[in-house]
Amino acid sequence: MRVMLIAKSQNLENNCTKSIIRYWGRKPCQLASHYIKKYSKKGDVILDCFGGSGVFIKAALQLGRRGVYVDLNPFAYTVALTSVISYDRCEVLKEVNSILTKLKVKYKKRKKGKVYSVNPHELFKVRCKCGRYNEISYAVVTHSYDLTGRKITDEGLTKLGKRILNCIKNGKSTYGQIIKRFSNYSRSRISREINLLVKKGLLREHEKILQLRFLSQCKCGRTSIKPSKVEWKIKDPIFAADWYPKNRLCYNNKKTFLKKRNADFIFEFFPNRTLAFLASLWKKINRRKITTNTRYILTLAFFATLIRSSKMARKSGGTWPVNSYWIPRVYLMRNPILTFENVIKEILRSPSSNNIKVGSLQEVLKKQKDAAFLLTDAMELQLPPNSIDYVITDPPHTDDVQFFELSFFYTTWLRNELNFEKEVVINPKQGKGLDFYTSAISKISKNIHNALKEGRHYTLILHGNNEDELYMIKSAVAKEGFILVEEEHFDRYVVLTFKKI
Repeated sequence: MRVMLIAKSQNLENNCTKSIIRYWGRKPCQLASHYIKKYSKKGDVILDCFGGSGVFIKAALQLGRRGVYVDLNPFAYTVALTSVISYDRCEVLKEVNSILTKLKVKYKKRKKGKVYSVNPHELFKVRCKCGRYNEISYAVVTHSYDLTGRKITDEGLTKLGKRILNCIKNGKSTYGQIIKRFSNYSRSRISREINLLVKKGLLREHEKILQLRFLSQCKCGRTSIKPSKVEWKIKDPIFAADWYPKNRLCYNNKKTFLKKRNADFIFEFFPNRTLAFLASLWKKINRRKITTNTRYILTLAFFATLIRSSKMARKSGGTWPVNSYWIPRVYLMRNPILTFENVIKEILRSPSSNNIKVGSLQEVLKKQKDAAFLLTDAMELQLPPNSIDYVITDPPHTDDVQFFELSFFYTTWLRNELNFEKEVVINPKQGKGLDFYTSAISKISKNIHNALKEGRHYTLILHGNNEDELYMIKSAVAKEGFILVEEEHFDRYVVLTFKKI
């Protein structure tokens, strides 16, 4: 969740700044390390009150400090805690093997019909041109279009819109064919025109599989096929029989998300057979009698599988390439069984923090444990006076990244309600402007001032360098008893360090 900062060398003022940019350009934790080394010493207690994925706290722990993590987001909390807890690799592997061996996916052919049970691998088998069924690794899916038959008028249509309708009428109906035909226009312009035509009821939009890649080579020698018609072993339609989130992409006040594009519900981001597998897998994970830390690992693996096997996955450009809920018109339908297995392998390959002892806040302050993770609101944070040695934090700023919105994709599976009202962010749909943001920073700074030891420092990283905004934020912190001692600018980012007075 930390943002990697990049700046051009000609904008750097001195060698010190250059080294910081190099740190930040490689890994966010290396930037944090620079400031943690500068303003604290080994054994000190470091606080991050917008903890996110735990990058800053992890950096502090690696430098021999103790850490107090705070965040209101249950998804971020899960990610951060899982990154430092110790776990039994053998137990995790044993549980995964047991889950996947015994798992049966439950599905229906009609939404209220009979429930069927099937081995998950059968869901992702298709007929090769030689007649054999093979399990797929992934499918490349595009969108195709046909005319609805509705009378076309010139009202509200652009010249490009009319040409797209004529192109589809002449048989070039897939998104790729339309893009190729109008290559002198940008893809975003063409997408907007198609959206308008669909909204006006002039076009129908369908999904079409362009290519299927097999998990292993077919006996006929083929590794992939480009089917004119896909023949699944378990034929469509398929509806998940186990529970899955049906939440609409909206806030608690029912207004749609600021970063919502072309889908209305969480389940729309998954192909139906993928959703059936994920629903059954999630149910199986939650019914296992396992240790708490192993459950955290399996939950994190499931979350990673969600995004990688969603319709937001692309053949190039990665998964979730933009900070919004957006299904591209060409996406990858990955085999979620293979995806889950690969995620587990990645987790087990990563180094485990076996020497990190996680406990309560009091245990950390008494030097009995290394880190405390608090799922709470930073504006209501009550820490013992003069208990923290250094604060470094990276609050959301402007409307570029709406962390609670993006976390909604995961927290709905946890059946947790996100407290959007208390999220410190600028968001016009929630009625949150700069006044709300600076007021929140002021309240949090007051709590930090109470907890911070005399003469110690508080580093605030802001996204955006608008002078008026910076002035208001500096003033909000200063009025709570801090003095600005260092200000560094990197491209669109600003690092402010204050001292308690």
